Amino acid sequence: MSPPTNCANVAHGAALLDRYQPGWYRQIDLARLDARTDDDVPGQLHDDSHQGLTELLQADPDPQAQERRYTWAIEHGFEPVWNSGPDPYAKLTACWYAEIVGRLDVEGGR
Repeated sequence: MSPPTNCANVAHGAALLDRYQPGWYRQIDLARLDARTDDDVPGQLHDDSHQGLTELLQADPDPQAQERRYTWAIEHGFEPVWNSGPDPYAKLTACWYAEIVGRLDVEGGR
């Protein structure tokens, strides 16, 4: 079995956001989207990446989510998969971009 990819992890994170923040993708400014900064998905949803990640962790019913904060963030596409080649943050940003654009296209909102 191959290791998870950034985009597979983003799909997992998007599903979590769908449960706890329906319509979240409409709040993301694609022109600013950057997984390296507070302009990542949690940062744009909560004004600060660290605060956004903390709130998402608290929303997850997994009792060990807090203890596994860093690996949890990777599993949900909020941190990159480091063995994914050069510039993992750019790849992660591209995955979130594609996820959001796909949703907006389905709605006809782009």
